[in-house]
Amino acid sequence: MNIDSETAALAIKDGVKEAFSQAAYLAALKEKPFLTGKEVEALYGIPAASLKAWRRSHKGPRCLQREKGEKARYTHLAIIEFMECGNAGNTGGDV
Repeated sequence: MNIDSETAALAIKDGVKEAFSQAAYLAALKEKPFLTGKEVEALYGIPAASLKAWRRSHKGPRCLQREKGEKARYTHLAIIEFMECGNAGNTGGDV
């Protein structure tokens, strides 16, 4: 398969643009005081579905969730502590 130089340059430009876009998104997440489950997944690699399951069983990282059905929010510290310690001693209670 032959690709002309203009097509290759456009593909490279798009790839670089996407990489910088993803890096900018992750950098912005690092600045947020509270993260949603999807944001935790993007930044720390912990699946949002696992966070939800742990929260339902009162395990996992501490979170803030004022009412049932409200999106849970996690602090960076709560996620980091959980990652360092696993779920030992964590009850998934409020931050």
